[in-house]
Amino acid sequence: MKRILSIAAIFFLGWCVGAQTLAPPWQVGVPTAATHTACTVTASTTQMCLASDGLWLSINGAAYVQVQTGAVVAGVTSISINGGTPVSGAVSFTVPSKAVSVTTTTIQ
Repeated sequence: MKRILSIAAIFFLGWCVGAQTLAPPWQVGVPTAATHTACTVTASTTQMCLASDGLWLSINGAAYVQVQTGAVVAGVTSISINGGTPVSGAVSFTVPSKAVSVTTTTIQ
């Protein structure tokens, strides 16, 4: 009888609470003082540590290495091939199957 009442109570509790649906965006906050030095390394375990000084990764129990600093980096904004007009946005390269090399020698 206890088992039936326990099952009924669990069912009733689940019915009252209902399923929780998470909607994006998902966000994790980290206090300013929580640096990666508080993250623990566990042998034979790969772990991520999100701290106030960036995102850190420990692979298979190795020391943490920084993955992302959180600082804004511009990166490559345009590229110019062989002195041509700079191109920005998505760039597609056509690599020739043969390369031609021209060498100039000055004779004195």
